[in-house]
Amino acid sequence: MPSRDDSATQSPLTRTGGFRDNELERRFRLEHENDDARHLAWLSAVTAVLFLSFTALDHALFGTGRLFLLLLGMRLATAVSLLGVTWHLVRMPAQASSGVRATIAESVLLMALLSVAATYPAGAFSSVEQGMTLYVLAIYFLVPGRWIFTAIVALIGTVAFVVIATLRWNTALSAWATIVVLLGFGNFIGALGSYRLNSLRRLQYHALHAFRQSNDQLRRGTGVPMGWPSRLVRCVICRSLGSILSNALSGSPL
Repeated sequence: MPSRDDSATQSPLTRTGGFRDNELERRFRLEHENDDARHLAWLSAVTAVLFLSFTALDHALFGTGRLFLLLLGMRLATAVSLLGVTWHLVRMPAQASSGVRATIAESVLLMALLSVAATYPAGAFSSVEQGMTLYVLAIYFLVPGRWIFTAIVALIGTVAFVVIATLRWNTALSAWATIVVLLGFGNFIGALGSYRLNSLRRLQYHALHAFRQSNDQLRRGTGVPMGWPSRLVRCVICRSLGSILSNALSGSPL
């Protein structure tokens, strides 16, 4: 059983980047849900349009044959699904805070990319590989979802893409190694950078939450009115805000 000193020095975050305190995690999501919903809605809409625009490349590769029609249907279905996520988030922004809608959008786009990879000929290998790398980095750095969910989706997508490249394109060893290294490096950079950004975002909120609690306790204890004397008191508290954030980042007690 951990001692009181151990609990005091414990980081407020779990290893997956969320708050240990479930109530604080709920408040954090609630405060950011509108911004996250708007960001994810715009991102889904733009991604739908861009993904659909690659129909021109499909036509250049396959003409107007059966494969082109299959890819066109898949792209239309993906675009409609992403636009459905956009519409849903505009109507219910609270759904963005759980990270589930972001994970759904990531999964839909991943299945579409893997379908393209399984259909395109070996001559289009480089464009598909670049698209998959861009996808991995984009979901880590642009999608406001749960870090652990994003990491799982990216890892599944990477493994599936490597399997497709091995079986579908009969990839040479050098090209196969390039895929593994490139996507592995993209996952490493994306996961590490996204985790740090996610942690800093919550630690800033944690410091602000501690400041608000200290300010409220001080006001209740002293009865200072909200005039210039209270501004002086808040100025003193503001000086400690940097120290609070520094201690939170280093894992030392607040």
